[in-house]
Amino acid sequence: MKKQILLILLISIATINIYAADIIGPLQVCSGTPVIYYAQPGSGESNYQFSVSGGTITSYGTTSQGYSSITVNWSSSGTGTVYLTYYTFAYPSFKNLSVQINPAAVTPAITGLFDLCQESLNGQVYNTDISKYNYNWTISPSSAGTITSGQGSSRVTINWYTAGNLSVSFQSSLCSVTTSLSKSISIYSKATPIISGQTTYCYPASNFIYTTEAGKSNYQWTIQGGTKVSGGGSSDNTITINWNATTIQNIIFVAVKYNDPSNGGCLSNVGQLSVSAQNLSVSISGPTSVRAPFTTTYTATSLGTTTSEGWNWNSGSLPQNNITSGTSNSVLTTTFNSAGGPYTISVSRTWNGCTSLPASITVNATSSPCCGGKILPEALMAANEASNIEIYDVWPNPASEYIAFSIPSYLPNGAKISLVDINAKSFYNGIKENDETVIKINSSSFPEGLYLLKIAAQKEVLVKKLFIKH
Repeated sequence: MKKQILLILLISIATINIYAADIIGPLQVCSGTPVIYYAQPGSGESNYQFSVSGGTITSYGTTSQGYSSITVNWSSSGTGTVYLTYYTFAYPSFKNLSVQINPAAVTPAITGLFDLCQESLNGQVYNTDISKYNYNWTISPSSAGTITSGQGSSRVTINWYTAGNLSVSFQSSLCSVTTSLSKSISIYSKATPIISGQTTYCYPASNFIYTTEAGKSNYQWTIQGGTKVSGGGSSDNTITINWNATTIQNIIFVAVKYNDPSNGGCLSNVGQLSVSAQNLSVSISGPTSVRAPFTTTYTATSLGTTTSEGWNWNSGSLPQNNITSGTSNSVLTTTFNSAGGPYTISVSRTWNGCTSLPASITVNATSSPCCGGKILPEALMAANEASNIEIYDVWPNPASEYIAFSIPSYLPNGAKISLVDINAKSFYNGIKENDETVIKINSSSFPEGLYLLKIAAQKEVLVKKLFIKH
């Protein structure tokens, strides 16, 4: 009878052990990823108690089947263990589950330039972790740029048009994680420097200072029509200039560009300040020797303006009663009543806030050669030329574009005027009219060489040698 009872007990215990509790949950996990484990109960078991190594139990619960469960956060890579203690008919039993903890999936970064300048929008390269797979790059909005190469890989090249966002998604074999990354792209507009300083000057001009915004870098100054005196370096927001362009027809300016730290370090547009020159350089034309009595004119010209105003004549030692008219205009008319000299006539110009340096001419007046101012006979002309006696004045000599000459006032109207070369070929024929005292001939088409200018009245003639040279 005792043997029968023992046999029944052994069979019961064996049957119970067939349905012993077990730990159910993943054997491969990612560090830092919460994982649920639960106890699958056997027959006659109760009081399930969990513990772990290599991680932390963050919560306890019950599955939908009513099984005891835990949530574990595995803390580091390596091996972890889930321990289960339970009781069968008041006897304790134990179960362990070994877990392989894999390193957590590291989220990589997108590398490249995200703050762009206008001049660097094309050919931008972006990279991410090369150990992933199934890369997919996207630009939003799609009109913001174009992926020119590298789609499907860890490296892409992009041409940007406007600001936008760059994203990439990929999968990692480690823990089978799919990751998405995104970066904002900013595009800086180009700044335009502002230059302050004087925009007009009287030629020549020295030490004009020009200034642009401070706090920038890599200043690049450009000058046209002047030379730098100081400043104007890569770290200077000021420059000092001597302007040497001579007329308002010149293109004159100062310009600058720079890198702007407050604008992404981008290179600016070119800022330019146009400058105009007022050049009143003057000159005088007119006879330098005359036969008194004689009325003639002196003409002043200047650069920078074509008006006839603003002239300041100074007759120097010329007797005041010799000045006929024109002291404030560009033409001065004067009468030499008697021999004298040398006389100095000078003129300057004040216009638009500028005053020129004076120009001057020296004049000698001689008396008529004989006979109360009558014209010398032709027979005496050779002697007069040889002795360098001035009969009348010709300018310029040598001439090029024109020939101007004075006509003594004592010559009558109708006096014949001719210009011949040394071969007696005629190039001009005319007469004195309306008491002319100065005549101007266009000589721009005359060949170069020696010429004789003749003024004849009846049987008498005045002769002057001159050269034409182009």
